[in-house]
Amino acid sequence: TLLRHAITDLFSAEGMVFMFRIRIFVCLGLALLYFFSPLDIIPEMVFGALGFLDDLIIMFIIAIYITMIYRNVLANRAEATADHTHVD
Repeated sequence: TLLRHAITDLFSAEGMVFMFRIRIFVCLGLALLYFFSPLDIIPEMVFGALGFLDDLIIMFIIAIYITMIYRNVLANRAEATADHTHVD
C-alpha cells in the first residue's frame, strides 16, 4: 500500500517537481565527479590545460541537458495552466 501511494505521489505535480530536482542534482553531482576525477577522456596530468577542455565540454553538455529538462517542465506547467483556465 505504501509503495502504491509513493508511486502515485511521485507522478503527481509535486512529485514531478521533486523528481525534476533529483535529476538536476544527480546531473550536477555526476558532472562535478567527472570534473574532479583523475580518470578522464583527456587526463590533465598528461595533457595539462588541454585536459580541462573535455571537462568543460562535459559540463557544458550537462548544462544544456538541465536547461532542456527545465524548459520541458515549464512548458508542461504552462500547458497545464492553460488547460485549467480554458473554458468551453
